[in-house]
Amino acid sequence: MVGIVGTSGIGKSTIGQFLFSKLSSQFHHHALVTYNRPSGHDSSTRLRWEEEFLRKILGQKNIMVKNIMVKNLGEVEKRLKHKKVLIVLDDVGHQEFLQTLVGKTELFGLGSRIIVITQDRGINSQEA
Repeated sequence: MVGIVGTSGIGKSTIGQFLFSKLSSQFHHHALVTYNRPSGHDSSTRLRWEEEFLRKILGQKNIMVKNIMVKNLGEVEKRLKHKKVLIVLDDVGHQEFLQTLVGKTELFGLGSRIIVITQDRGINSQEA
């Protein structure tokens, strides 16, 4: 897991998008997901994050998250355990976003890369 940390407006997202476009062809699966700050903190926001992530990383447009994340992480693990994946999480403003989407790094195969873009230096120092 790699972090790109800095203040607003210095080009972190641009760097992340550039890396994603240059590196994604080297990975079996890839996803770029942007954190959208919720107005409140509820389970529907978490489900939207999960749905977007699963749609992108699994390459399926019709995924609807109806069950708890454990089942979905099981599906992700089953499909991606031995696959090299690239995940770019942009504008991460909350540790829960990181935990929700990537859970444990061992869900993905060897050579996988997770890039976290944030203004909060503390997010990258915490265990995901």
